[in-house]
Amino acid sequence: MPVGHELGLVDDETWKRFCVRHAACEELRQKLSASRVRPEDAAAWLSGRNDPPLTQKIPGIELARRPEAKLSEVCAVAGLSEEQEKLGRSGTQFLQSDIAYEGFKAREARDLERVRRLSGALLPRDINWLQADGLSIEAREALQRERPLTVGQAARLPGVRPADVAVLQLHLASH
Repeated sequence: MPVGHELGLVDDETWKRFCVRHAACEELRQKLSASRVRPEDAAAWLSGRNDPPLTQKIPGIELARRPEAKLSEVCAVAGLSEEQEKLGRSGTQFLQSDIAYEGFKAREARDLERVRRLSGALLPRDINWLQADGLSIEAREALQRERPLTVGQAARLPGVRPADVAVLQLHLASH
């Protein structure tokens, strides 16, 4: 959204509302991270979800990361209901999704960084990709047809999936 605002695609009033909501979401995220939920405070909520009880205090954000956890319920257990209500429905939904998917986003960022680091790694020129183990059939055919020089070029070929790129990286690491 910052780029949209800079380009004039997002008006000042919408930008201001976005900034206020974003700041409120980050504030609640920080409070959830800093909070420590006691086992007795979460017992009823966890038993209602058929989750095992806590054995020690944990950050409220850890409860929010659990599958199908509702942010409003977690905030109630963590004593942050007032702060959560300030977000409104859309802010709560945004933060709940952001927390739920942050592990996936972090893993994707790590994978992307690894691909960037290895994108310049040279591939063997004399290999018969059709005989290469571990690659999908589509990837084998694309690599054999296009003969990319680097892992980065291979990663951008249609038919070459992230799993295939990982196999190429393993192949390079072992040779």
